[in-house]
Amino acid sequence: MATYLGEKLHTNVQLPAILPGARGAALLWQGAAAATGLVLGAGQVYGGAAPFGLAFTMVCPPLYLFAAAGGVLISSLAFQPAVLGVKVIAALTATVAVRRLLQDKPNTKNAGIWAGCLALALVQAAVLFFAGGYVDLSQAAATGTTALLAAGSAWLMRRFPYREPRGLCLWLAIAAACLQRCARGPLAPGLAVAAAAGLCAAFAGTLEETAVVSITLAAAITAANEGKSVVLMDKMGVFGGDTALSGGEMAVPGNWIQVTQGIEDSPENLVSDMLVGGDNKGDPELVAIIANGALDSANWLTYEGGVSWKHDLMQFGGHNIKRSIIPITHSGSEMTTKLTNRVNGMDDIVLIDNTKAVELVTDDAGAVTGVKVENPVTGDTSEVKCKAVVLATGGFGSNVDMRVKYNPEMDDKILSTDSVAAQGDGIVMAEKIGADTIDMEYIQTYPVCDPETGALLYVGDVRLENHGILVNREGDRFVQELDRRDVISNGIKNQPDGVAFLLFDQAAADETGLLKQHADEYENSEARGVIVKADTLDDVAKAQGVDAAELKKTVEKWNQYCADGKDPDFGYSAEMNVIGDGPYYLMACKPAVHYTMGGLHITPEAEVLTVDGTPIAGLYAAGEVAGHKMGTNRLGSCSMTDIYTFGRIAGNEIAARAKAQKN
Repeated sequence: MATYLGEKLHTNVQLPAILPGARGAALLWQGAAAATGLVLGAGQVYGGAAPFGLAFTMVCPPLYLFAAAGGVLISSLAFQPAVLGVKVIAALTATVAVRRLLQDKPNTKNAGIWAGCLALALVQAAVLFFAGGYVDLSQAAATGTTALLAAGSAWLMRRFPYREPRGLCLWLAIAAACLQRCARGPLAPGLAVAAAAGLCAAFAGTLEETAVVSITLAAAITAANEGKSVVLMDKMGVFGGDTALSGGEMAVPGNWIQVTQGIEDSPENLVSDMLVGGDNKGDPELVAIIANGALDSANWLTYEGGVSWKHDLMQFGGHNIKRSIIPITHSGSEMTTKLTNRVNGMDDIVLIDNTKAVELVTDDAGAVTGVKVENPVTGDTSEVKCKAVVLATGGFGSNVDMRVKYNPEMDDKILSTDSVAAQGDGIVMAEKIGADTIDMEYIQTYPVCDPETGALLYVGDVRLENHGILVNREGDRFVQELDRRDVISNGIKNQPDGVAFLLFDQAAADETGLLKQHADEYENSEARGVIVKADTLDDVAKAQGVDAAELKKTVEKWNQYCADGKDPDFGYSAEMNVIGDGPYYLMACKPAVHYTMGGLHITPEAEVLTVDGTPIAGLYAAGEVAGHKMGTNRLGSCSMTDIYTFGRIAGNEIAARAKAQKN
């Protein structure tokens, strides 16, 4: 959510006046980081290693780095054996120094981990040298174990944030391990076992995601560029949200890659694909705005946001041509990180996280004049006065009760790819002041999701780069792999056990680079058996419980279709690639709730409408919270096009509104 206060926030309004307790909350978070470092720095595992304080310093947010390191430093001096404490402090110093020096460099997120472990090794080598070659095996073992466990714990802390179920299990495991310091007798090994059990639970848990923020970043930058002051609030603790966790692909007709490859395309073609893909239930005017604004939004991301793109295209189901551009990292974080950095350099924008909007404030005429927000520390509410509000709160895919209310089929038996924050908050708040909703019954499932967690399987994007086939347990194809998401999802639901399997070969993995691009996902999926790799079709089929003989027949038939250049069974709609020699990959997948097409009824200017069709003054909505754009089904990569186009429209509109009010 973004709110717009008028001219030059920093010159006429103090932050504590806007959000009482914000400064105190910031100090409390710094104190919490120091306290966490103090506790973890004192902890030991069974055997004498002390990895957790160092691990915490390796991965804690940069804002809290010095506070965390200070806590670990004090506890290492106070509680650890002198020799080990000195080694940990040396590693701590190296970690902090490297993280600070490389904080703005790309692809250096693990530099602090490497620096800390290397420092431990170097100090141990120095101890060996000055001791004349004498080796204290217990000290050397404690140092080596500290390095290994610190690196592993840091990796897990980053992979499993504390707000997620896996992260909670991880922290409970660390707590159990640390308690052995004060344990006696047989209790210490028992706590070590408990810690191991906690780690197992962490790996078995489910990952959740965060709330949408890219729209507000786009709107905020657009408004601030017009000289308006902006407060951007997110109820989660990290800016970036679902966009950061997405693949970031963006449908852009007429883009520069299409031009260089000689692909003819137009906004009108995208309009046609989006309308047909949504069964002509979307608003043609809103769809046309998205399509016509796509290229300008992509250029804005490139030149205003500094986003870099791969020189490649993807074709999603329902699109009649390759038109979707891909961020260089094949992740939406390329967008959100760059835009957040851009925002941090603008004096007219204030970022506030961990702050939930709970109510829209209106004047006697019904115009929105502020937002009631909840203090993250005290739970108290306060009011932010403003001239306009942009709702960018996403859909309601994680709110099962709300899903069932509008579509009874979307019950808790269906997992969700969406953020835990996708609760429909913006829709509910707007409805309370008379806003209209539309298309609420249209809820989309994404077909290629983790059967255990519901998470998107980005390795499965090999399908969108024209590789791989979808088969059932009988080893047979049952759908066109590039069909609409709803068609594929319904096809999977009708298969035995409601599960499908994506088959691709090593050549597809190498050409797309997706296994390396999403290495963490691949390793996690392989460890749990969601994806299996084998040298032969027989072995890969056996591992997943698929009929091997029929699978081989299906591959032979597919390869012949590739040679013939046509698919008589399902009409494959793009370039066809054979499944060649092994190794082979077979990935299980199920549909999960992914996107809610319904939401607030808006105008082409992103204004929210009442039930009688009148715009609510001062209230705008963009992205998934706004409905009637996608119809019954959203085509892949159109969400990015939507959020940046309508986010910028909302920014321009509220800037104009603030200017008119001033005049």
